[in-house]
Amino acid sequence: MSWVSASIFATLLFSFCVLFDKYIGTSKIKSVYSFAILINVAYLPFVLITAYLLRSTFSLSISVFYSFLAGSAWFVMWIFYWNALKNGEPSRVAALFFTTPIYAAIIGIFFLHESLTVIKWVGLLIIVAGATLASLDGKSQKEERKLAYLFALLAALFSAIGNAFSKHAMVGLPPLMVNCIAYFSTIPFYLFLLKGKGVFAEVKNTLLNKKMVFQFGVRGFLGFGAIMLNMTAMGLGIVSLVTAIGGSQPILILILSLIASALFPHVIHEELGRKAILPKLAALILTVAGVIIISV
Repeated sequence: MSWVSASIFATLLFSFCVLFDKYIGTSKIKSVYSFAILINVAYLPFVLITAYLLRSTFSLSISVFYSFLAGSAWFVMWIFYWNALKNGEPSRVAALFFTTPIYAAIIGIFFLHESLTVIKWVGLLIIVAGATLASLDGKSQKEERKLAYLFALLAALFSAIGNAFSKHAMVGLPPLMVNCIAYFSTIPFYLFLLKGKGVFAEVKNTLLNKKMVFQFGVRGFLGFGAIMLNMTAMGLGIVSLVTAIGGSQPILILILSLIASALFPHVIHEELGRKAILPKLAALILTVAGVIIISV
């Protein structure tokens, strides 16, 4: 498989995971904390296998510490992201979440001593324009919608923080090992969340439901498959172009959401009216264009 094919398939799988998370996290699981725990339980077998296969690459160093910090930041990111997805439209949440490059640029300038060219600044401004347009939801007067889009922006912030820590960690460890260590670093947080009686009961009941276990197993397989394909593309291809291909994910999410809303309105709800679709499409095009400009 070529790196281009791997990158495209990774983007497609990530998009399907978003729709799964929206459906299951909204209609099947009441608590975002329960959902987060169940998703990570689904990932556990794949992480253990990966960690075992890569065990020879592990070494105690400062990279392990940075991996722990990355995992902590990503934990907060996912909590905010799934909260956003629970109450917001998938396409709008995706557009706002892809403002991550803005935070990454700020972190890079102030903490990593990086610099940006004029064209990169133009790309950032285009992303800001897309995010602003995405947040102008006609129905967002509802408090939960407003909060959802704020959570999406906060998720983007913590994504950038986690990515910055992982960049330092990858100096001494391979990317997949960094991901494994980051995963294990979040286990105490999830155990703490399990202390809630409602969360514990919901997780327990879900794990006793064979149908739900199968669904989360599929989600774990798709999500981990997407990660592996993306890492493969990064290793074989040009990182900036792989990132640019991945940047098309918001548009793909919109297309899949619209199809799902038309065919299965009880599963995924995305506003289908022309007045709703055109602004979202414009916002996503701006966001994707900005990401591509920054990446290449």
